[in-house]
Amino acid sequence: MRADNIKETPMKPIKTIYKIAFICAMIAAILPSIPQTASAVGGLLVSPKRVVFGPNERLQEIRVVNRGEETQKYRISVINRKMMEDGQMQPATQPGENEFFADKFLRYGPRQVELGPKETQTIRLMSRLPANAQPGEYRSHILVQEIPEASAAQDAANNADGSVGVNVQAIFGMSIPVFMRKGDLSADITLSNAKIIRSDGSTFAQVNINRSGNKSVLGTTKVFAGDEEIAILKGIAVYLSAPYRTVLLEIPEEYAKTIAGKTLRVTYTASETGEDTPPAEISFNAS
Repeated sequence: MRADNIKETPMKPIKTIYKIAFICAMIAAILPSIPQTASAVGGLLVSPKRVVFGPNERLQEIRVVNRGEETQKYRISVINRKMMEDGQMQPATQPGENEFFADKFLRYGPRQVELGPKETQTIRLMSRLPANAQPGEYRSHILVQEIPEASAAQDAANNADGSVGVNVQAIFGMSIPVFMRKGDLSADITLSNAKIIRSDGSTFAQVNINRSGNKSVLGTTKVFAGDEEIAILKGIAVYLSAPYRTVLLEIPEEYAKTIAGKTLRVTYTASETGEDTPPAEISFNAS
């Protein structure tokens, strides 16, 4: 709503302190029980969890599933986000180094759907990346967001104490990245700063995944004690907006008790279809 469309209403004096409650929730999470090809939050599931347009590819699809027990409306939009060093995603107004936004070249539809319980809707995506576009990786995110039912605002006059009431509904949604790639793109990975972290009774292997080149990567990180795999973390992406990403792999208790003084090995292997990024590894002493 534009600021010049808002009408000011004189407020009546009240005898009590204003009670204002505000809740704002935007959740983008991946549940461990959901397959690697899908992402879910609450009753919403979106599959696949990332879309990549290769050279000369123009059409892709995603599926939106209402896993809940009630009919729900969803709004589909395009947003731009950047990855922070801890893997969190934040709104972005400028692309990272060697990176471009894809929003100007992405067409999609429908933009709003209503799904009954267990119903599925296909969203069609079209790349309009022009032939003369600069070579590189273009990335934006498709946001699928619940549209909550409007609820009547609480009238201050109905409050016995004369205080102001504000009803705010939480809005749940999730986003998936959409990539458009053009030209000869490559990436290299190195690992650094590997160490053991202990917190709240749990043990973690921490490592920095350093990316270079002009392409994002998606891969799997593993921790080995000798030849035995003791921890694994799949679906670890490092986007062009982040030169490195710090990850934590929880070491199961049965291994955590015996690793002190041992040499551990951490590996990262790119897992995206057609990925040619060489694997990386680092060894360190577990203290």
